Amino acid sequence: MRAIPVRRALALSLALAFSIPAAAQGSARVRSPSDARDPDWLAAAPSAARDYRCAEKRVIVPFRVLNLRAAYHVMAWLKDHPELESIEAFVFDDDRIQTILTRRDGTQIDVLTPALAAVLDTGKRRERREGAASFRVESGGKDAFLSVAVSGGPRIEFRYRGQDLPDASHAGMTDPGLHDPAGGLPAFYRAKSSVSGPRSKVTIDGKEYAVPIDEEISKPPFFTAYSAFLTVGFHAAIVGTYPEGDLPSIGSDLRFRDRLTEGEVRLASGIGDGAGCPHPVAEVAAIVYSSPSLGSSDRPCELRFNPPLANPLALAEGSRAESRFALSFGPGAEAEVYGTVTVERTGDDAVVTLAPAYPRWARDARAIRYRVDLARGVCIAEMERKAN
Repeated sequence: MRAIPVRRALALSLALAFSIPAAAQGSARVRSPSDARDPDWLAAAPSAARDYRCAEKRVIVPFRVLNLRAAYHVMAWLKDHPELESIEAFVFDDDRIQTILTRRDGTQIDVLTPALAAVLDTGKRRERREGAASFRVESGGKDAFLSVAVSGGPRIEFRYRGQDLPDASHAGMTDPGLHDPAGGLPAFYRAKSSVSGPRSKVTIDGKEYAVPIDEEISKPPFFTAYSAFLTVGFHAAIVGTYPEGDLPSIGSDLRFRDRLTEGEVRLASGIGDGAGCPHPVAEVAAIVYSSPSLGSSDRPCELRFNPPLANPLALAEGSRAESRFALSFGPGAEAEVYGTVTVERTGDDAVVTLAPAYPRWARDARAIRYRVDLARGVCIAEMERKAN
């Protein structure tokens, strides 16, 4: 099954759920063998010996996971606008709304309300502006209204008219395609979603723009899909690297914190002396992350490792260690993304490679290499995209 671009992924999952007859729906939802989930991926990891040169009680956290949970996510594609392809918004609460305007050339503008702009760093790759925004649900939750006034830019109103209430039967992961490919490994999960009817519209500086029919996924005469969607409960975990600079300091309680993310390291039991070391080497079994300012204080995500993540501070020169990883939306929950992590030591450098194996879209386009300067505590990341 081919990877579905981000602008089709949510629509397709909803169309498959709404489509008639049921027999066609069932056949369309079958996964290809190459994208089947392995429920034993982590548990079945082979054991692996590590070549450690010395004892080491310290650990480092080379992975930064931005963990956000928006109360609502709303999105629409535009048919005839000369510059903009789509508009979407993440609504954390009344004061914290992020609107993303995507141009037809693929570049994006982040529009942040002042309360969100104070805490959210969207990176140097994207244009950033502040603006006023408001959002409300209507018609008992079936419809929604978004208003955005961009500082130095357009005034936008988006009236979403859903075909039904957002429903948990349309929950699931969204394939981000090649959206922001330098931004790391994203996992997007929808708790409840709905698809637009024909009356949704976007108004930009007083001019109306229709939301187009999605010809690719519509199933006339049974179902016509329009390219606008409403999600209630949008959970995202974006695995990336820390900005070039100091890695987070791990306290004696094994907790760490930066401006957006806080977390806890869970150590594996000591591996023994190993290579004549007088003390065990600390290894990481799991890392739990939350981003309180982005709505996830009570909904942490977790990276688990088996065997435990090798400690690059103690690895012998020229040695290599491999683990399997699993990313889940909650400690002990089912893995939504999984793969392998390798750690290689050369002098004061450790190269950490995160290679997803599932889902297929992650395997094809979202491998990441980190070079960690152990002497300076600096992380530098790059994407490794496979040819599709």
